[in-house]
Amino acid sequence: MDRRDIEYFLAVVDHGSFARAARSLRVSQPSVSDAVRKLERGLGVALFDRSSKGATPTATGIRMLAEAREIERKFQLLEHDARAETKTKRAHLHLALPGILAVHPMADLLSAFLAQRTEVDVRLSDPPTEQAVWEAVASGAADFGFVTQLRQPGFHSLFLGTHRLVAVFPPGTPPGLGPVDVDEFARSAWVSGPPRGFFSRQLVDEQVKARGLVQNRLVVTDHRQAIGPLTLKGAGPSLLNPIEAADLVARGAVVRPTTPVFERPYYVIYSDSADVDSDERRHFLAVASALVPEFDATHRSALEVCDGSL
Repeated sequence: MDRRDIEYFLAVVDHGSFARAARSLRVSQPSVSDAVRKLERGLGVALFDRSSKGATPTATGIRMLAEAREIERKFQLLEHDARAETKTKRAHLHLALPGILAVHPMADLLSAFLAQRTEVDVRLSDPPTEQAVWEAVASGAADFGFVTQLRQPGFHSLFLGTHRLVAVFPPGTPPGLGPVDVDEFARSAWVSGPPRGFFSRQLVDEQVKARGLVQNRLVVTDHRQAIGPLTLKGAGPSLLNPIEAADLVARGAVVRPTTPVFERPYYVIYSDSADVDSDERRHFLAVASALVPEFDATHRSALEVCDGSL
């Protein structure tokens, strides 16, 4: 299997026929057909149901689609990085962080940093777990990482603030119900991400297990950006940071505090061996340090908005 096979497979899916896929790729139809047949022989399964009307993915083809798109996306990223290396050298930063920190504090931090350093290219990546963030920084793949726990020697860290999570309920939920306890989470069909990579889920799972409870039902999504909309549409409550929750309150959601309080600090980390003498890295740390009071003020302001929905 090579990249061309993946590219041709995706083109047939997107265009619904081998002929239209060939035209979009500006190659002959036999080239597309041969590439897909080669892929099918290698996998030992049919990927398309073929008819005079076109080509429709089989069940196996549909299952393969998401993986194929991810492979193609990674190829495109590699090409982008390779092209960037051949252009005029520009300073760049690679930041690895879990999704929950991409909204706060990253939005404010990057805005302040890039306002002063317009010549720096920045890339944000979302490793699947916090351990993967540490590994990215340790290997040099990322210049800085953002984590909620300090657990490994050989790194420097800067405390940035604390995330206190709140429970968000759909519009129409009666206000004034008081704090949500772990028993209620265990009974509820709440909206969450998978255990790996979602520390809100990890916190609840730890408490449920510690109390010997059994989780009733979960609505699990890999897409963090879907949690808020699913909650608003009544799929179930969710556990979010107050910055995200405040946006949902403006759209009618109801927020309740939790007991116990779910909160964790967050830090920026970098390796002992990292080159922090470079201007962009040194400046990034300086901006992050200067914004710590602002991060706290933003968090408190969002909590006040959430408290107003109780």
